[in-house]
Amino acid sequence: MMKERLWKELKKVNWMINIIMGAMAGFFVGFSGYEFIFYLKHSSDYILYSAPWYTGEILCGAMTAVIEIILLVIKLIICRVIRNEKEDSSLSEDR
Repeated sequence: MMKERLWKELKKVNWMINIIMGAMAGFFVGFSGYEFIFYLKHSSDYILYSAPWYTGEILCGAMTAVIEIILLVIKLIICRVIRNEKEDSSLSEDR
């Protein structure tokens, strides 16, 4: 009973992580597209800056990558726990 409940909760957490990872990727693509279009329309504004126009995209991409890697590690741990629980339950049913 406890293993089934744990398995269901881990599946929910895994589902939520999938949604968060997709949302983060979508945010990065949207932000990059917006910044590029803004740069094309207002390229003269960026002459005054000492940093290139894509500096914000690099920072956003780095933060997105860090968050995605952390979520991927959590996801892999959850998948491993779910797989081990399934193997344990199938072994106990065989006996």
